[in-house]
Amino acid sequence: MAEAAAVVAAASAAVGAAAGMVGSVSQAKPALWDPLMRKFASSNSVKEILDALKEAVGVLRSKRKDYQNEVGGHKMKVPSETYKEWISRVMEIEDQVDNLVAKHDKESEKSSFSFSTSSTFREELVKKHEQVIKLLEESNQIRDKLLVNQPPEPVVKMRAPDIKKFETLQKSLEQVLGLLRNDKVTRIKIHGTVGIGKQP
Repeated sequence: MAEAAAVVAAASAAVGAAAGMVGSVSQAKPALWDPLMRKFASSNSVKEILDALKEAVGVLRSKRKDYQNEVGGHKMKVPSETYKEWISRVMEIEDQVDNLVAKHDKESEKSSFSFSTSSTFREELVKKHEQVIKLLEESNQIRDKLLVNQPPEPVVKMRAPDIKKFETLQKSLEQVLGLLRNDKVTRIKIHGTVGIGKQP
């Protein structure tokens, strides 16, 4: 009984370690993945490579959703071009991996031998896994580059009545324009009787 419990505990630890390996991928250094990629390249088990790929793309998908939620919650800033380009590549590779998994599952149902056991398919899985890991590494690099300040609204030219004939109005306008040109002036307050046209 004690031996059986020890075997179960060892198996659970091995499964937990395998799951944790991909779960912490965004914190891993590229060098740590080199031995893993060599192992996949020489592996005869398509299932092993496919499982690792699915797990890695799952982590990538979660990271994308977290970033999208963070960016969507800001009203004063807009998504950076770096972020938008990264999101585009992530969504593209997610679709590609989903298609590969669907093809593999479909072929596996038909027969025990299919295109999914070929060396070409295995190489494609390894290549996709490398791309997913690269995108995960990039996610840490763009973490502080998700948002940029919103560009100022363009100046809108509007037609206004000619007030040159009205010396009092012209003088007030010139004073306001002079204040606008002064870098030291931070705000201008216009007051007067209701209905004289303080606001456009």
